[in-house]
Amino acid sequence: MRPVNAPEPTRAVDFLIEANALERVPRAGFVMSGVEDPEDVAAHTAGMGIACLLIADRMEEPVDRGRLLTMALIHDIGESRTGDVPLVEKTNAHDEAEARAAAAILDGLPRCYAELLAEYKAQRTVESRIVKAADKLQMMAKVLAYEAEGNGDLAAFWENGRNFFDAGLPEARVLFDEIRARRGR
Repeated sequence: MRPVNAPEPTRAVDFLIEANALERVPRAGFVMSGVEDPEDVAAHTAGMGIACLLIADRMEEPVDRGRLLTMALIHDIGESRTGDVPLVEKTNAHDEAEARAAAAILDGLPRCYAELLAEYKAQRTVESRIVKAADKLQMMAKVLAYEAEGNGDLAAFWENGRNFFDAGLPEARVLFDEIRARRGR
């Protein structure tokens, strides 16, 4: 007997293929900034998982790491169909299209995936706030690395305050401060 929450094998493989498609979706903001061979959304997601853990390690309140990492892994799943759109170009129409794509991709999977994605969008739990902060933290660490390589014109990333969104978490803010300090060195 299979576990209650496990999707049927066909549906599980379909989801895995959809998730793997994120390897072919370049991070659009980096493309626009002239970064050669920019990271893709799958690499961003992996780095975000690490950023989530680093923030969670600093938290005094309890963090459900299973929910945290699942949320991080699926937060951009809709982009496997819609592509990545940089923050400066996002519209409500794009957000709605990505939400519809994510809902279609998650259909037939354990309900908790869609619930965690909704939780991420609502930003009411510590886990969702960590994921939101980690999304920006990973990106700005990548910007720092690309600049160190001389890869691209990334000044606009530093000038946009929304790229330093810490979700009200001092534990994330200190990491953003460190990234800013390293750029100044």
